[in-house]
Amino acid sequence: MLTAPHENASSWNLYTGDRAIVDWMLDKTMLATDPMPASWLARYFHATHYLHLLAMTYVAGQKSWDGVYLLCLLVVMEGVKWLFTTDDVVRNSLEREGISCDAVVVKPSGRTPMLGGIQLLHDRVLNPKLPERTTSWMHGIIVETQRFKVWSDLLLKVANDEGTEDNAVNLIGLSDNDVHWVKKNIALTKDAVDSIEKALLKLEKPTLTV
Repeated sequence: MLTAPHENASSWNLYTGDRAIVDWMLDKTMLATDPMPASWLARYFHATHYLHLLAMTYVAGQKSWDGVYLLCLLVVMEGVKWLFTTDDVVRNSLEREGISCDAVVVKPSGRTPMLGGIQLLHDRVLNPKLPERTTSWMHGIIVETQRFKVWSDLLLKVANDEGTEDNAVNLIGLSDNDVHWVKKNIALTKDAVDSIEKALLKLEKPTLTV
């Protein structure tokens, strides 16, 4: 499962392993309620509600007190973070459920090679000639254009070990700039796959941060 805060994020998390465990990790609340009485928890939510109103007031305000309000908000939020947040919440939650998680870091040259690398690995694991092969999961991140389609088709040929040297017919209709984009991203995608495979060899069931 590939996740990120938004579509233009520079860092993405690729979770591999049991689907049920990954879903549970991403959907489970990580709010620590055990050490805190219910009354204090209610007060905490009330406080965050008022802080939200203050933040909205600051954003809407255009007067000279903006800097003072912002400073006060930063001080209050840092205090709330120090009181109610712990770095061990996620770790303790996983340990309590008996789940181990290892992580490695891979730095591809960009989002397109990263997504292409994931697609290429997927095509190699499954039968790349299956009719249900799809690249629609990338359409929300990369604009679906003619050069994207050509690039995706060439990735399938790479997965089938058919090579990409004699695919000029597939580049007909593309501008010189698009042809350069396709060839460059094919090469960068291969490099990304090499980096991912080397990282995966070090772990049996990794959680990969891209």
